[in-house]
Amino acid sequence: MAKLAVAGIKEFLQVVQQSKSAYASIFIKYYGDHDDQGCSWCPDCVKAEPVIDQVFNELKGNVLLISCAVGDRPKWKDQENEFRKHEMIKLNSIPTLSEWGTDRALIEEDCRDENLVRQFFRLQ
Repeated sequence: MAKLAVAGIKEFLQVVQQSKSAYASIFIKYYGDHDDQGCSWCPDCVKAEPVIDQVFNELKGNVLLISCAVGDRPKWKDQENEFRKHEMIKLNSIPTLSEWGTDRALIEEDCRDENLVRQFFRLQ
C-alpha cells in the first residue's frame, strides 16, 4: 500500500505511466487544490478526503492511491479543463475516487460515505 500526491495532468500521467506495472491496482482521488493551510477550496473535497484516506489505510497488498489536485476553483470550473477533456479521464465532478483502467468511480457526496468507500475498496 502506497500513497503519492500530484498536481496537474502532466505529473499525474507520468506517475500513472511509471506506476501501472508496479501495482495491482491504482486508485485516484481527484480533488480541488489545497490552500496555504492545506485545505481544499472544494467543500465536498474537504469532507471526503479524510474518509477516503482513512479507509485506504486499511487496505493490504500492492495498491497505490494517487491524490491528484485538479486546479484552483477557476481552473476547475473552466469547461476546457484538461482533466475534463482528457480521453482517459473525462472528469466531471470533484471529489471523485476512481480505479485506473476501469469504469469504477465514486463521485461527490458518495466519496464521504464510509460504507460506499469501503465497498469501492472491496473491504465489505
